[in-house]
Amino acid sequence: MRFSAAGDDLNLYKTGLQNDLLGRAELGRTLSRIIESVEDSLVIALDGRWGTGKSHFLKRWVGAHSHENGGRAETVYFDAFENDYVSDPLVALVSVVSTRIPDVGNQKLEKVKQFAIRLLKPATRIGLALMTAGATSALNEVADAGAEAIRDETKDAIDAFWKKEAGRQTAMEEFRRAIHDLTLPDDGDGTVRPLVIVIDELDRCRPDFALDVLEVIKHFFSVPHVHFILGVNLDALASSVRVRYGGDIDATAYLQKFISFSVSLPEYVGDLQERKAITTHAQHLGNKVKVPESFLDEVVKQIDVISSGHNISMRDVEKVVSLAALLPEEATSDNILLGWRVATITLLIMKVIRPDLERILREASLEGSELLEALGIPSDSVSETLEDGRRNSKFNRKGFVVYSCWKYICRDGVSDGSDSWVSIARCFNEFGDMHNPRKIPTTIEYDWLSKYRVS
Repeated sequence: MRFSAAGDDLNLYKTGLQNDLLGRAELGRTLSRIIESVEDSLVIALDGRWGTGKSHFLKRWVGAHSHENGGRAETVYFDAFENDYVSDPLVALVSVVSTRIPDVGNQKLEKVKQFAIRLLKPATRIGLALMTAGATSALNEVADAGAEAIRDETKDAIDAFWKKEAGRQTAMEEFRRAIHDLTLPDDGDGTVRPLVIVIDELDRCRPDFALDVLEVIKHFFSVPHVHFILGVNLDALASSVRVRYGGDIDATAYLQKFISFSVSLPEYVGDLQERKAITTHAQHLGNKVKVPESFLDEVVKQIDVISSGHNISMRDVEKVVSLAALLPEEATSDNILLGWRVATITLLIMKVIRPDLERILREASLEGSELLEALGIPSDSVSETLEDGRRNSKFNRKGFVVYSCWKYICRDGVSDGSDSWVSIARCFNEFGDMHNPRKIPTTIEYDWLSKYRVS
């Protein structure tokens, strides 16, 4: 069994979104339609918090575009975080395009590489030549061009060229034309083949590198039929802007100069948007790693409840389900009473998303609004009726059960006078007279959860 419940086989540029359970194939089709129909260069931000599944989606979209959505565009996937050791992002982008499109026509690629060399500063040109010469045979042409550039370093002509703004502008225009030529047909039939470069993990890069990528996109790749899709947390990227330019800058306005528009992954699944994507993901992964059915059912319910007040990402779900699969059989058995199961799963989820709250819940000292807030349960969702006796449309039975179980624990079994108290007590002990319920979380931690640490 893999520890990561989400682990699966991915063939980049081949695996698509056709069997995606999270309702994201439709977003993929929408992106494909836009890319194929718009001539102007677009920069689309796929915005989302870390762990929401952006990489999962983008790695499949580059295959789905042509194999499932009928797209003509050539797709290129670029992991920015894996390449932020490079001093100039133009080097990395030209390299990945060259590797992805080896048979587009030697002359077209040769021009792209040659003009890229001219746009780099002298020291970077030497680095490019050395890196590409040893990295991949697909870039032999770049290495040759780099070697020629190294020889030219002994002359003053290159430095003189760079001192002239006109020379730099000319080189930029030549590079843009060379990139645009990659989208044009060789056979003269007039059918343009757009180029789409997907840049993932941009927000995880060094701030300087991340912003240099945006600058390179804007100044060098802004040509018709060449588009970018950025997998990014825009809030984190805004922080990079403030790191470079100071806290007073309007980071949002700065990013708007580079990004055409942003989209987000859907949070709900189904035509009626009736199910959360994270609960669908949890159910699928739990079945995959064979978490016992009744235990998994409670995991899914609590993820749904707790996510009302706490952020739970796809990555969090994967950790929760993976840890659930590792629990001893006595913890997940059908013989475990509901109250113990509820408390176990709450602590397990909190261990992943909020370790600070998991420690507080183990102390079993919260009551009322503080307990509801810790559990992420809205205060107006745990009563079946309103004060005037009318039915409460916001009542959430799943949330009510979780809250009631924890209230029983935190009150150490002392009744609150409600009609439901006896039935809740029997969720912990079949006779309803549990001794010292406040110790239940500590017992669960010691017996079942303490063996695993989440990082």
